[in-house]
Amino acid sequence: MIRTGTVAFNDMYWRIDRAAQAVEDSGMRAHLTYCFLDGGDPGKQRLQREECEAMYAASRSWSPRVRFGVSIHAHYTVSDDNMLWAADFARTRGLLLHTHISETRQENEAHQARYGVSPTRRLADMGLLGRDVMAAHTLWLDEEDIHLLGESGTTVVHNVNSNLKLASGWRFRYNELRDAGANVTMGTDGAGSSNNLDLREALKTAALVQKAWREDPAALPLDELLAMGTVNGARALGLNSGVVEEGARADLILVDTDSPFFVPAHNFKANFIYSANSSCIDTLICGGRILMQGGRVEGQEEVLARAKEETERFLRKINA
Repeated sequence: MIRTGTVAFNDMYWRIDRAAQAVEDSGMRAHLTYCFLDGGDPGKQRLQREECEAMYAASRSWSPRVRFGVSIHAHYTVSDDNMLWAADFARTRGLLLHTHISETRQENEAHQARYGVSPTRRLADMGLLGRDVMAAHTLWLDEEDIHLLGESGTTVVHNVNSNLKLASGWRFRYNELRDAGANVTMGTDGAGSSNNLDLREALKTAALVQKAWREDPAALPLDELLAMGTVNGARALGLNSGVVEEGARADLILVDTDSPFFVPAHNFKANFIYSANSSCIDTLICGGRILMQGGRVEGQEEVLARAKEETERFLRKINA
């Protein structure tokens, strides 16, 4: 992520204690969430509540650049009791919530058949939308869903590359969500769903897909697109970042404009999104600390070598 220009990120799923250590070592910022996923099993419900409490207590010793949060994996993988418990746990402590909503057509149809309403409507009725909630995907929405997400100020996270690769859909309702008042941001989803964590690449894909399905070459203007990957994301995480101004965090990237991808240089924003690639990102600064310079991250050779060793060890183990 450093190599592709990411300063801060939101993540969920497993072993967030190890992720917190990696963030501390790297110098980045992160919002890491304990993930509830109980499948309706009462034993798992109790265990996950205990684990969440323990992980939250442990997070007090993490780097100040790492913020603890709570994720409700999805309305179809977590019991109602645990969804409500998780939300109450987070809100009484001023923590942020993360969940998945309406990623696939099948998910929506199954939910409608079971409950008679959309996932967004039921979550709204349970009090699980709001400015403290990040909702990933939000792809299969009707007009009421869009109104509920906008009215509540929920952050929606567009994961375009994952949606395309997994054939989840492509008609993300950006204009409608923006106009309704939702905070629209960009995500990459996990590497298992979209292969890399390159946010600049995701921004380009998002713009191209919006133009294609709306049949409008002016769809998703550059300034709004860049905001999805900068200030809107910072707003979702409660960070005074994503802008270059007095008083904001010194979180910056420097781009090599001598690269052929920036010639001619009449429109930097267009070149950065539509012409460039991550090799053009020369320097990354987080909180005034240089994490990458000249396209090189300190210790990267050691990290890559260790990753290769661990991959080979794992493959030998499963193939034994």
